[in-house]
Amino acid sequence: MTHRENIMWAVFVGVAYVLFTLATLRDATGETEVVDTQQAELTGDWTASAQASGSWGTNYLHDGNADKGTKTATYRAPEPGAWDVAVWYPAAANRAANVPVVVNGRTNRVDQRANGSRWLPVGVGDSATIGTEGTVGYVIADAVRFSRPDTLPPTTNRVGRVSLAWTFYTYQYPATQQQATVYWGLESRIYQHNSGPLAFGRDTYIVSNLDARSTWYFAVTAMPSNGVETGYSEELVWDNLQPPVAWITGWEVE
Repeated sequence: MTHRENIMWAVFVGVAYVLFTLATLRDATGETEVVDTQQAELTGDWTASAQASGSWGTNYLHDGNADKGTKTATYRAPEPGAWDVAVWYPAAANRAANVPVVVNGRTNRVDQRANGSRWLPVGVGDSATIGTEGTVGYVIADAVRFSRPDTLPPTTNRVGRVSLAWTFYTYQYPATQQQATVYWGLESRIYQHNSGPLAFGRDTYIVSNLDARSTWYFAVTAMPSNGVETGYSEELVWDNLQPPVAWITGWEVE
């Protein structure tokens, strides 16, 4: 393990906590099925639109930024099993930053303001449910892709998880008066997912349902009791070809 001196804030990812399977670095070349809005199972009142460019097919659905928590869109694979699941949506500034997408019982948070019009991996399973609970901004339900490799060893596990822990910088605010938010994504400083604000003083978080064939980027912010969120910490990078960096430094509360 390596570390930097004079650390004010740190995130640790120990090798023992990283459950990615490196032997599975390969493309999904098998069966693929794209389920569009017409096949989605809907609850609540969704609105079809073609106003924004970059949708999959002729249109997409949005929640009207209203009646939060009452609307879901569920997409299902052609048959039960372990499918790589990815979502497609047209991004815009008025979208929600923490859209819940439930795959195989696990919830990912997707930032629909960025990285649209591309396939964004959200886990492994045979269904995906896009919800609106707890969101601020328009939630988009467009297309979901289910892909299954043609051959994989029976013991292969391509779903990874990372356990994160950190200490707050407490110059002005004690840890019990700070809330962390964990961010992660597939591009540096462009985070498609976030945990939402955690409980005051909480200093651990497990990120699950990660595609073990990809490179993932992590950062954390703090929100003291004054309600002003800090900038991102320095970035931790997990590359499926290399062990993770052990320590990174981060924010200082003004």
